[in-house]
Amino acid sequence: MSDAPPTYFVMQSALVRDQARVRLVTELLTPTWLTGAKVSEEVPSPMEYEIRRGYPGAVQPFYDFAYPLMREDLVQALRDSGVDNLEVYPAVIVDRNSDARHTNYKAVNIVGVVAAVDAAGSEPSGMSDSEMIDASFDSLAIDAKRAGGLLLFRLAESVNAVIAHARVKEFVTPRVPGIEFLEPSEWSG
Repeated sequence: MSDAPPTYFVMQSALVRDQARVRLVTELLTPTWLTGAKVSEEVPSPMEYEIRRGYPGAVQPFYDFAYPLMREDLVQALRDSGVDNLEVYPAVIVDRNSDARHTNYKAVNIVGVVAAVDAAGSEPSGMSDSEMIDASFDSLAIDAKRAGGLLLFRLAESVNAVIAHARVKEFVTPRVPGIEFLEPSEWSG
């Protein structure tokens, strides 16, 4: 086992448990943007999301669900770090608890999925028999060679994992509070 620092991390909101507070209101034909494919339909502008009643609290910089949402400072930090595989659309979050409108968000499709799991170093959770799209892990290891130096992508084996290169982590961490970069061995999903 190497003592070298990890090259890749799992990027997520520091408040990942609060993701269910926000949902997409705008109707789209595409069932999800988690596939890594480019968006092929016309996207309404702005896309409207809502913070559901009964779920008050601060808004987050990143909501990763079927139609991901990022605050503009996160989008800019990702771009400034060199990430060039984002499709970005205007978005607004309406807080149904206060009627506040948060217009500093973008709906974001991360284009690209990579099968980059290091099977020997990963520990499947046994919760899924799947090996692609929705595989589950108690501990994950990323094969940096298979990731090919990409800066940001979805993991083909488990598309709910957004994988970020160390360069992205180093750039985003001081600029966007509320984003976590977990070592893959610490991530389960």
